[in-house]
Amino acid sequence: MSAKSGIGIEELLALISENLKLKSIEVTLLIPYTESEKAAKLHTIGTVLEQEYKENGTFMKVRLASEQLEDFEKFII
Repeated sequence: MSAKSGIGIEELLALISENLKLKSIEVTLLIPYTESEKAAKLHTIGTVLEQEYKENGTFMKVRLASEQLEDFEKFII
C-alpha cells in the first residue's frame, strides 16, 4: 500500500468495511411510540435501513454494533 500514490487504498477500504460488518448485526424491531426516544437513538448509534410507522409503534430494520443490542432486545421481532 502506498499513501502517496493511493495504491491499495480500495483494498484497505474493502477490508475495513468487511471488518465493521462482522462486528455489527442487522435486526428488525418494533418500538412502541411510548419509547420513541429509543427509535431516535438508533439514528445516532446505528444505520437505519428501513423505517415505517405502524399502528402499534415504529417498525425498523437497523444495523448496529452487537454490544449495543442489549438496549433493544425487548423490541426484536
